[in-house]
This record gives sequence, C-alpha cells and structure tokens, in this order.
Amino acid sequence: MDAFRLFDSQAASYITPLDLLTGLLQHFRDCQGVDARGVDLFFKQYSLDDGIQINQLRFCDFTKSLLPVDRDLGEMLLERKPRDMGRELSLKELFDPLTWRIYTKLWETILYQLKRMDQLKKEYLSANNFDIEKAFFQIDASRKGAVDFFDVSFFLQKVQKLSAKGIQDRR
Repeated sequence: MDAFRLFDSQAASYITPLDLLTGLLQHFRDCQGVDARGVDLFFKQYSLDDGIQINQLRFCDFTKSLLPVDRDLGEMLLERKPRDMGRELSLKELFDPLTWRIYTKLWETILYQLKRMDQLKKEYLSANNFDIEKAFFQIDASRKGAVDFFDVSFFLQKVQKLSAKGIQDRR
C-alpha cells in the first residue's frame, strides 16, 4: 500500500503512466533506465481490464506486478499492514534504507527487462526465418493448445541437449 501511495499522489485509487513516470523520476533519482518507453511497456503489461489496455493501474494490478511468483512470499507481503493513512509520511518513514535500495533495484530491473523483451520481440519478428506458429507447436508437444512453465522448461532442456550433441558431433 505504501509503495502504491508514492505514485497515487491524488489519492485516486489508480495511477496513470504520467503518475508512475513522475513518481519514478521524483523519488527514484538513483534508479537507472527510467523513461517514458519503460513506463509505457509496464502499462501495456499490467494495466489490462478484460484484456483491453486502459492506461490506469489499480492497486490490485500494481500489487500483482511487484509480487514474487512464489505464492507464499506474495501472501506474506500482502498481509503487511499499511502505515497510518491519516497523515503524510516521508520516504524515510515509509521505507527503511535497505527496503528502499531493494525497491529501487526492483524498478530498475522491471523497466530494463520490459525494454529488453520488447527489443528481442522486434528482432525476432524482423528475422525472415522465424515462424512463431511452428515455434509454438514445438513447445506445445502435447497439443493442448496452450503452453505452461513446464512445457517451456522441457523444450529448453531438449534444445540444450541437441545443442550439446551438435557440438560433440562437430569435434
């Protein structure tokens, strides 16, 4: 809740891309890679309402974007009580120095990864030999019409084995 309040300066219960960009630039001066492109990619990823981008990030969506994948750790974070909402708290009251450094690093990493993924997607789409449908069907070996973590993991292990075998064959 406290992390969300940094960006929801009008107490609107949602933030806009401008709110996030302004908050990042104002509060996270040491955070590298903060720019409008990164914020735009963040909103494309997380501000969806029934699959439609709405350019407003509600508290629940903001929370989902920052929670760890591990469900137990996420539940521990969600059980934390927010600070006193009756008064304006300074950053030093909201976050201890270690938490602030971790939070800053988290934003750097999120924005970097989103920009890097976008760049890689553009590269593979511009490659004239990439067939996304063929790649999907190679990963979806069980033909269930969807892929999950285990499908991707199995596929990558198979690719790794083939690569290792190819290297050995060349020797």
